[in-house]
Amino acid sequence: MLSINLNKIWNDFELNVAFDIPRGKITALFGPSGAGKSSVLRLISGLEMAEDGFISNGNETWFDKAKGINLLPQQRSVGFVFQDYALFPHMTVEKNVAYGIKEKWRMKEIKDLIDIAGLSGYEQHYPAQLSGGQKQRVSLIRAIARKPDILLLDEPFSALDWQTRIQLQEDVKNIIKQFNVTTMYVTHDVSEVYKLANNVIVMESGKEVKRG
Repeated sequence: MLSINLNKIWNDFELNVAFDIPRGKITALFGPSGAGKSSVLRLISGLEMAEDGFISNGNETWFDKAKGINLLPQQRSVGFVFQDYALFPHMTVEKNVAYGIKEKWRMKEIKDLIDIAGLSGYEQHYPAQLSGGQKQRVSLIRAIARKPDILLLDEPFSALDWQTRIQLQEDVKNIIKQFNVTTMYVTHDVSEVYKLANNVIVMESGKEVKRG
């Protein structure tokens, strides 16, 4: 289980959250824009550092201000899917998915992931040749290919049209379930919470107000 207890201040905004993320489930972090949801993901991943608190992943500590522990992002077992895909434009689909994986024997797994995501035949395409939904699938399976302890999704469908969004929601749910990946999913769309999440944490103004 991933446990977090974090405090972070930006100018006049304070983030103060404490909760556990159960393994093998999709936990939605829900609330209006500006509630601090994306900041929670960035703190978990190590892209930002809190003023106080801790992040523990089972017996491993990723961050503990009191003990002076702060693992670098690459030292944390995290897969991150951003709103804007964050793909490498000069790399093919296959190379994007395989980025950071050094074991040659795992290339069979990469091909299987590409197939599961419905991207067979697109292995040698570049991001500029893909639709928004295809780019987001590449981003998702690239994150899963790392076999992370937690997958972080930051409003991954916000840039997509309605029809693509509905289809991709179903695809993402099935892929996450198939690989049993512990997931934290940020959204301000209540329909996505009902469709995707096992658990929900509701945030307002940097604080948790409800969970269930």
